[in-house]
Amino acid sequence: MHKKDNPCPVGEKFGRWTVIKEVEPQYRGNIRNRRIRRVLVECDCGSGSREVDLRDVVIFKSASCGCVRKEKTVKHNDSFEPLYRQYHNMKGRSRRRKKEGDDCNIYEPWLEGDGKGYLAFKEWSLKNGYIPNVTHLCRNGDKGDYSPDNSRWGTAQDNQEEAHAKRFLVKRVEDSEWEEIYNLTKFSKDNGLTPSCMNNLARGLKKTHKGWMCKRVEGESYGC
Repeated sequence: MHKKDNPCPVGEKFGRWTVIKEVEPQYRGNIRNRRIRRVLVECDCGSGSREVDLRDVVIFKSASCGCVRKEKTVKHNDSFEPLYRQYHNMKGRSRRRKKEGDDCNIYEPWLEGDGKGYLAFKEWSLKNGYIPNVTHLCRNGDKGDYSPDNSRWGTAQDNQEEAHAKRFLVKRVEDSEWEEIYNLTKFSKDNGLTPSCMNNLARGLKKTHKGWMCKRVEGESYGC
């Protein structure tokens, strides 16, 4: 120890480290007199002792052997699973679409660090129709956030159709509330209706078709 050195804080705790003693310094860089003080420390977890830079210890840059990080991390062993790829694809699409001006955020619990976000996403997916290598994550109408109430698992065709769909409001004549749909052609076929007739309803050229009414969402262009 040089005369100008402050006393080594032997016995003191910094985070989970306890300083045992000062050891031989190291000299780093191109300048020979760049002397780095080193200390022997032990971690509270019992992993043993190791040498670290004294400065890193006292400023808490190094506060444990890594056990804190390991305790927080939730292991899922899904790194090579299809669902994990879909999870990362979702985050990538969100970033790209936000750059393009699309308000496409992700449900906060799905973004938690240390594996927790993925496990929350996985739990929701398994309860809501996810099938490995078959289904794809879709936003309802390909609009809005990735969240439990605005996302679903559908086929690649569903996803493609929805991405290019227009929005319409439909209801039976006897109903009081309108339902918003994202693909008039698909809705018509699923309900035994004629797409061209439903499109005429949306254009205001007819009033009803087989007991159904239809109109376009304000601001949307005509078409299916």
